[in-house]
Amino acid sequence: MKKKKHSRELITHCTRAFFILTFAILSLGGLYGKSGFTAYAPQRNGTPVISTVLDARTHNESSDLNPHGFPQTSARALCLISGDTGELLYCQNGNEALPMASTTKIMTALVALERCSADSVVTVPREACNIEGSSVYLREGEKITVRDLLYGLMLESGNDAACALAIASYGSVDKFVTAMNKRARELGLVSTSFANPHGLPAENHYTTARELAKIAYTAMQNPLFREIVKTKTYTANGENGEPTRYFSNHNRLLGSYEGTVGIKTGYTLSAGRCLVTSALRDGTSFIAVTLGDRNDFADHRAMYDFAFENFRTVHFAKKGEVCGIFGGVKMGSFEEIAFTVHKDDEKSSFDTDITLRMCSDFNNN
Repeated sequence: MKKKKHSRELITHCTRAFFILTFAILSLGGLYGKSGFTAYAPQRNGTPVISTVLDARTHNESSDLNPHGFPQTSARALCLISGDTGELLYCQNGNEALPMASTTKIMTALVALERCSADSVVTVPREACNIEGSSVYLREGEKITVRDLLYGLMLESGNDAACALAIASYGSVDKFVTAMNKRARELGLVSTSFANPHGLPAENHYTTARELAKIAYTAMQNPLFREIVKTKTYTANGENGEPTRYFSNHNRLLGSYEGTVGIKTGYTLSAGRCLVTSALRDGTSFIAVTLGDRNDFADHRAMYDFAFENFRTVHFAKKGEVCGIFGGVKMGSFEEIAFTVHKDDEKSSFDTDITLRMCSDFNNN
């Protein structure tokens, strides 16, 4: 009998907490724009978890987003998102499928990092040598770590490094490309297709500014990727510990624009100049993408000037943080909770997906 009573009390407390948090979230929705509200009850390790989702979307997903005062650029397509939440802040021709040159290597690095240990040693195969275009001049049979290949890939944009990573990860370039396309589908990308791991012109090799921004946002969640792309110079050592290669980052914003922390340059005749960058200041970060932009570095500076002047990220709760106790029930977040908001206009248009999860005994989950 006591057990049933305890169960009823627990359900009552959880229900009360659910409606309290629902009210709080809907209030936030009123502050930050229109909101849709969905509630569901998934399981976490067999334990029921009460969840609420705040989904504040104030524009059509298929349309461009053009806030007043955004700088003019020469880009064929561009996208600006929050580097903290992935929210879309600005988009121009963002859904147009275009070649992306060596910014392809963001996905190459992501797939390789998810497949290989950075400290594993690779024996360079013949197929990875003498690849057209930019190169770190790999030699058949030499031994090099995955880490050094990743630095050669992202700093020097080595096409041979891309092929070596592909073969080390999946046994062949073709199988690696299949994995790249599979990863794209997992990210929900519908207008992205890879034909190689380096970005040289090829049929069925394209993406969009919006989808490339999503790839970059995903890659930036990886600590080693973040460390690599913010590095200006890197020395790769051989088996005897002696320096064998020196890599220099092609991203000219590093060290010249305050807060720049990556990511990747690209160029081919057919794609034009392509650039993906990220900048971080005072706890707020952004990711910018331009495709086919002859003034790419200047345009990224202008985009970040606009972004830092107009937007900031508000962090409500860290992952694992207990947010409060309602009706005796501990409430907490199983993921970081944040919004990127306009500094002056609380009704700014942006995408937000926030999930607050709570259970009757948060500390035990």
